Amino acid sequence: MSYTKIKKRHLTFQKTLYQGAFSTVYKASWWETCMKWTDVAAKKVDKLDTKEIEIMSSLNHTNIVNLLGVVDESPEYYLILELCSYRTLREGLDKLIKCDNAQSRKELMEQAVKPLQYLKQKRIVHHEITSQNYVFSSYDFGILKLTKFKRAEKIEITSEDKLESYPWTAPESLHEVEPFPTSDIFSLGVVLWEILTLQNPFQVSECAQIPAADEPDVKEAHHLPIPDDCPEQLAGMMKQCWHKDWKKRPCIEHVVAVITREEFTMPMYQKSTLKCIEM
Repeated sequence: MSYTKIKKRHLTFQKTLYQGAFSTVYKASWWETCMKWTDVAAKKVDKLDTKEIEIMSSLNHTNIVNLLGVVDESPEYYLILELCSYRTLREGLDKLIKCDNAQSRKELMEQAVKPLQYLKQKRIVHHEITSQNYVFSSYDFGILKLTKFKRAEKIEITSEDKLESYPWTAPESLHEVEPFPTSDIFSLGVVLWEILTLQNPFQVSECAQIPAADEPDVKEAHHLPIPDDCPEQLAGMMKQCWHKDWKKRPCIEHVVAVITREEFTMPMYQKSTLKCIEM
């Protein structure tokens, strides 16, 4: 496994960006070997996940956050990542609400599908894409970046994790230890809906009790509303993405084909035009 080893003394920590159950992310400055300071995100972890590092080290894509190096100085471990100006897609979309631009949202959709297409080509499985994984790049406003890679093997998901990611989680992922091949397609459909409508998929208060439910059809009552003026092809594709039967969801190639159609026109953002989906 090849990656750059970084000395902690070459990092200057500035502020905490995110704190979770298993990691804390800091904004920091890194004194690079080329003798210059670079702003980075330093993710402190309890231990280094060799599988995660191996996956991230093998990736090189405009729409995926790059792993710049690793601090391996027991008992302190850090993943040093690209720093993005907006930590989540939500923060970036909040900016777009003030100056809605249909073309900008179409371009974001086109970018959103690229990481999953790239990962499939690399034969890497990345389960559960959520809008928290999409961020705007600090280098060029408007570039989406995917991060938060999880191991494709068995994942221990806590109640807190389920609550946080429920709106983007495929129904089978609430009950199965190992997600299905199209579990990411379900999540991607929700991300595309966020870009389309500039809205949150669900309020946490609306699904606070859902993750604890044991019914296999727990997701059936939670379908997202689609704007009346949404292009028919896009609306139909998103409905397919959210099909409760994972075998009936579209492949990433189909999603890309729909999103990148030249005649595809993004509707203007209008809250009042939302309606419920009939499944």
